[in-house]
Amino acid sequence: MENRKLPYEIDSLTEIREIFCSVIGLDSFDDDYFKTTVERMVVLDTGSIDFYLKDGTVRKFETLKLRNNLHETTSTDEFTGKLICSCCGNEYHRYCGRGKYVYWRCAGKSKVRTVCANQDYADFNLRKVTAYIMGTSDFNKNAFTEQVDHISVSADGLEYHFKDGRIESWRKR
Repeated sequence: MENRKLPYEIDSLTEIREIFCSVIGLDSFDDDYFKTTVERMVVLDTGSIDFYLKDGTVRKFETLKLRNNLHETTSTDEFTGKLICSCCGNEYHRYCGRGKYVYWRCAGKSKVRTVCANQDYADFNLRKVTAYIMGTSDFNKNAFTEQVDHISVSADGLEYHFKDGRIESWRKR
């Protein structure tokens, strides 16, 4: 095996088990469940891991880092009506921060008697994650519109529901 430095190093079997639990949503690792659920795992050059499940879905652990010093100004109409809050069921709406930056925020945060703790997402970060999930280097609005039915936004990440029935997840780490 070639020894190379990855942007994210996985140090132990324990860490792989923790990653699997976070991707699948388990509280603790179950060896039998892992064996009956996972067909194969692929570790990419970036350090990301794709878990190919026996039911045909792919769950991704990715090392895409969204924090950087450069805050890009983007505004993506294609996300309108596609971002659904898994906490309260409301849609995310676009709003402009500081008169310049575009963010997506759950509409439930503004409604009376609705409790929502889901985070806001900067438009340019949603574009990065979407490009990653779709396997492209940059956001492609036409491919996104044709392929993605909706995105379920949870406290720990995003779940992309494709029109062909496929579901792919991105989890914050």
